[in-house]
Amino acid sequence: MINEKRKNVLQNAITTIIKTKNIGSQADITKILEKNGLYTTQSNISRILAKIKAIKMINGKGKNIEYNYI
Repeated sequence: MINEKRKNVLQNAITTIIKTKNIGSQADITKILEKNGLYTTQSNISRILAKIKAIKMINGKGKNIEYNYI
């Protein structure tokens, strides 16, 4: 379990990532987080995505599936 401060840092980082990049998988999020020195598990990423109500949607071009907000 991660502490509240770390959870908030990760949540803010993940929110920024899905707002600014085309993200097709949780593995993509993990790679970006790691490039920025933030390490976490897939299960933590999944919980954070659920908390911020991010879902996978077909992008505007109708081709790729990516995370977005509902």
